[in-house]
Amino acid sequence: MITNMKILIFFFACLAVVSCTTGFGTTNDEFTVRQKNLIRLFVHVHSPNVFQEQVNIGRSFNFMANIKKFTNEKAVREFYTFFKNGMLAKNTPFVITNDIHRHEAIALFHVFFFAQDFETFYRTACWAREFMNEGMFMYSMTVAVRHRADCKGFYLPPPYETHPFFFFNKEVIETGKNLKMHGKFETPDVNQFHNVFQKGNDFFIKSNYSGWFVETNKEQRLSYFMEDIGLNTYYFYFHVDNPFWMGGYKFGLNEMRRGEFFFFFHQQMLARFYMERLSNGLGEIPNFFFSQPIKTGFESNLRHFNGLEFPSRPNFYNIQTEDNVFKLQDMKDCDRFIRDTVQRGFFFDENGGIFKFNTPETINELGNFVQRNPDSKFGRFFYSCELVGRRILGAGKRTTSMHTSFSGAMEHFETAARDPMFYQFYQRFLHHFFVFKNFLKPYTHEELTYTGVTVEHVKVSKLFTFFDFFDTNINNAFVRTQNEMNKQHDDFGFFARQHRLNHGKFDVTIDVKSEKTTDVFVRMFVGPKFDHTGNIIDCNENRMNFFLLDAFDFKLQTGQNFITRKSDEFTTTTADFFSTRFLMDHVDTDFPKNTQFYNRFPDRLVLPKGHIDGMTFQFFVIISPQETFVYPTTKYTKETFVEPRFFMDNKAFGYPFDRHITSIKDFFTQNMFMTDVMIFHDDTYNMDRTTYNINNFVDRSRNFFKTEDTDFNTETTGFVNTNNNFNRLTNKNTNTGFMYENTHF
Repeated sequence: MITNMKILIFFFACLAVVSCTTGFGTTNDEFTVRQKNLIRLFVHVHSPNVFQEQVNIGRSFNFMANIKKFTNEKAVREFYTFFKNGMLAKNTPFVITNDIHRHEAIALFHVFFFAQDFETFYRTACWAREFMNEGMFMYSMTVAVRHRADCKGFYLPPPYETHPFFFFNKEVIETGKNLKMHGKFETPDVNQFHNVFQKGNDFFIKSNYSGWFVETNKEQRLSYFMEDIGLNTYYFYFHVDNPFWMGGYKFGLNEMRRGEFFFFFHQQMLARFYMERLSNGLGEIPNFFFSQPIKTGFESNLRHFNGLEFPSRPNFYNIQTEDNVFKLQDMKDCDRFIRDTVQRGFFFDENGGIFKFNTPETINELGNFVQRNPDSKFGRFFYSCELVGRRILGAGKRTTSMHTSFSGAMEHFETAARDPMFYQFYQRFLHHFFVFKNFLKPYTHEELTYTGVTVEHVKVSKLFTFFDFFDTNINNAFVRTQNEMNKQHDDFGFFARQHRLNHGKFDVTIDVKSEKTTDVFVRMFVGPKFDHTGNIIDCNENRMNFFLLDAFDFKLQTGQNFITRKSDEFTTTTADFFSTRFLMDHVDTDFPKNTQFYNRFPDRLVLPKGHIDGMTFQFFVIISPQETFVYPTTKYTKETFVEPRFFMDNKAFGYPFDRHITSIKDFFTQNMFMTDVMIFHDDTYNMDRTTYNINNFVDRSRNFFKTEDTDFNTETTGFVNTNNNFNRLTNKNTNTGFMYENTHF
């Protein structure tokens, strides 16, 4: 195992398959044909395939006759045994956390992955499109495309278009179905439908977030963030790129510090979530206890393609049930084992040997255990505490058959981040992560200092956020008519029009003085300054709340240097994904290059919403020397999707906030800079009132913290307005936290 690969950009590089060059050994024409065929496999998977060539390939393919065309014949035979004995039926909800579903999906992935060439892979995919469960096919196919070397550079249709019922409320899907039924023989009359407007043959349906007509609890104020289709797609692809069931040594993930990144990824999700809470007058992420009812309920308003509803969880949901007795005991045992191991600094492995657990590198093992991936040395001791916790908190119900599932939003990686309990659940695991980090020695002043490099000033242009409309094609949620199948295209386009958070473009200029010409690595973070009561957050407690905005290399010249970064250049974010329609329209002509990255945070959510009158946050910049980096040279990384797209160094994920900060004096050095910034929220930005009835759009996220809201009566408002507190910058004790504005350390 490589012990020093610890930078976020490296992990992004290892997961990136969208270099947008052609696949290995293909010409541009071959790449175009393959790209188009892959997209077609994801079109209307719940309807018969209308592309006759793929149908013929699938129905004529014979596994056993082509077994020599797979590099792992044993995997093919295992899958074929599964198939002969009966697998998950079509039109049945699929969930990867179900043990039987997972074993079958892994078997299907194996035949995809071990196909020796693209032609065999494609023929196998055509067969699976005809005969496999739709959800299982899409899942295994997506994982295979992301991990096969000859699929490097291919775009996939966004999951919110391939299965939109996981991303949009059921009333949106129902409205679309009614429109389609009404227009079976003629153009639908939009006057008979509420909040629908027409443009040519396209129909746009208003899409609200869950709880728009009833507030179950205060957490639903954040539904616009938790249910954002970009955020949930980001989390889904995190799982696809690093599945908990995938063996690292077999598929090369062990060289990516997957356990450490598992913690860092979720820490970043929670840091970003916490800043959004502050923007809405909410405080710390609540804690929960497995011995008590779950206070936070959740109504997903989702349903599967076949009409089966997602289960809901009421407030004060009782988990102390007969079905959960052993599950809860497993969770408590797992929790205690992690706590004891972290505090002792060692554990006994399955062979009786002592494994030391007190070095920076062993955080990787802790992450492997919590994720319960095959690389974990704790493997045989416990069942996956992550999966057990998801099942308990998701409020799923036991079904009459082991082959079926009635799973909650927490059990699907496409929908997990919609549930407020997702953040509470992973906060519990992150507590162990920070306890472990606190046992490590803090960075010394000398370790943090970069002699000869001084950051003299950081200037940030105006920061503002707004809500704009985003249209998503949801045609895949509906079965095609016979007429549409004959024509191989839909008669009408149905779109969910949603109000999504976005931000104006901004620039960051870093003024650096260097005594020498040198290559450096720059990290830029954003974090909160005040808590929800208006008090400055202690610097050590606040370090877990900083969110990585950008990380890049730069060559400093002797003397004064000005580094300017534009928000759309950040290496950690990606623009909105291309729609399936756009991909199909451009695949033969001006196909886009280097613009879409599945493993990056959505750019539109990179800034917290802020406040109408401005809300104070902090920008932090640190410049470090660019270190010599040795890229892994295993067979896996040469032949599959890993490539050194980004520059990288050897620091820990989250550096320099990953370790305990004893004092500001010891922490801050001349190669760091922190400045206060104000983030404004414009609630009237770019609204198209001519084509959309804004007054009928109930958006619970836009009406908090109005200028006139000066009454702190929580009985009437439901929350404490801390509007005035956020601007109290001069009466704070600078020894209690990060209390600096345009200050050089």
